[in-house]
Amino acid sequence: MKLLPNLLIVDDTKENLFILEVIISKMKVNLIQALSGHEALEKIKGIEIALAIIDVRMPGMNGYELALKINEERYDNKIPVIFLTANNINEIDVFKGYGSGAVDYIFKPFDYHILKSKINIFLYLFNQKQTIIRNAEQLKKSADKLAKANTRLKKNEDELKLLLNTLEIRINQRTEELSRSEELYHTTLNSSNSWVFVIDDKRKLVFVNTLLKNFLYQNGITYYLIGKNIKEVFTFLSEKNFSKYDKVFNECIETDNDDEYDVFGIKYFTETKLSPVIVNNKVVRVVTTVHDNSKLKLIEEKITKNLEREKELNAMKSQFISTVSHEFRTPLAGIQSSVQLLKIYNDKWDKEKKEKIFKQIFDAIQRTKGLLDDFTLVNIVESKKFTLKPSMIYLQELLLNIVAECKHVYGFDFDIITTFMLKKSKYFFDKEILRHIIENILSNAMKYSGNSKKIIFNVIEEKGKILFNVIDYGIGIPATDKKNLFEPFHRASNVENIQGTGLGLSIVKRFVEMHSGNIEIKSETAKGTIVSIILPIIKISKK
Repeated sequence: MKLLPNLLIVDDTKENLFILEVIISKMKVNLIQALSGHEALEKIKGIEIALAIIDVRMPGMNGYELALKINEERYDNKIPVIFLTANNINEIDVFKGYGSGAVDYIFKPFDYHILKSKINIFLYLFNQKQTIIRNAEQLKKSADKLAKANTRLKKNEDELKLLLNTLEIRINQRTEELSRSEELYHTTLNSSNSWVFVIDDKRKLVFVNTLLKNFLYQNGITYYLIGKNIKEVFTFLSEKNFSKYDKVFNECIETDNDDEYDVFGIKYFTETKLSPVIVNNKVVRVVTTVHDNSKLKLIEEKITKNLEREKELNAMKSQFISTVSHEFRTPLAGIQSSVQLLKIYNDKWDKEKKEKIFKQIFDAIQRTKGLLDDFTLVNIVESKKFTLKPSMIYLQELLLNIVAECKHVYGFDFDIITTFMLKKSKYFFDKEILRHIIENILSNAMKYSGNSKKIIFNVIEEKGKILFNVIDYGIGIPATDKKNLFEPFHRASNVENIQGTGLGLSIVKRFVEMHSGNIEIKSETAKGTIVSIILPIIKISKK
């Protein structure tokens, strides 16, 4: 049975613990509660913790001290910490919290939707990491077993070589002894867990072991094999493979190769050894031993893919923490500085000055809310709980409103040239999703327009579909960034000084796919970008 991840909550107030317990009760976690730092340390000894939610202000041992204690001996397995604190926390305490291991702050009174969303994100990352670790351990065990089997095979091959050398000596002594040795030799080869066959200097088969006979028989080769030329039997081999036998016969040397074959439509990864049998300084036989390493190869590929996936998850986690910390710190710092200015100059400033400061605070709060909305939307979309809710909308009117709103936000000096080629006024679309898509690509065109203020917005209906084209003449997208444009948190390398989370296009792509549409982006650095979105027109079923 799969164990639930452990979630630690620490608060010196029982009522607060109860509230957190109610919020978290429906999540699939093992909840560990503590009223103090010392109690928490005792309860989590030897336990792996997915996430800790800690109150900052507690008697005896405060939240920062507890966070340091929890992680001081965990080295590479640090526990992520979310601090609960009041709104009046200062910047020094914020940096102190991040220094003690915090990945986020939740301010009291908190919104339980935001808290649940953040907890779900960290639990998802923790569960993914645990799955990868378990798979890697299981794959390692399988690889160890195959390695042991391969070692036994090597030992059998050495024994086989010894038998062949013995056979060579006996050939020189007596024909009768050769016959007896060959019989023993055939018995040994038939007991091998590899494909084995022997050819003479005419490249004809003189022996095929039981394992290989059965394999060939299962694939339609049912005729008598002895005396047949290897080219006639092994039709899946290339001339390059057959030429290796010439080398062994001519140079009296043993060869060992790793090969990849397409045998009867199935790909095999093998280790093939060609061993010469020498009589009177002449190669009279060549023993071919083929060991199938396909399972080991698949395990190696799975291990490699899992390791790459683990690196991607760790990188995504680091990028997420970095993005959250950076994007939230800027508006919060603006709010803090504005409040401090109001506190100092409240009696000295006139109404106009105060309203300007209040607007700065409001704008910062709106930006923070927008960021939270983006993170929450990503979580909802990724959970696949988001569904289309189409309705009849006046499409051109909606799009013109969006254009006006974007100009209000980014400046009325933008020249947005709109062209509509629609066959009717009302269409059946999910209004909110369509608004999010168009707002995002239009705002991107304006944010990254550089010195150019010209943007072209075309909307064209043709063949049961609607094409939305947004063209700007701005900074463009570097070629190296294009393949990752739709990855969450990815931002182009030339937009470091422009605000953004890297979530917008990933959400847009998911919304476009939900509409059974597609999105294409063409761009050239310093010349501009063309974003093309095609959405099929949803038809209303007639009952």
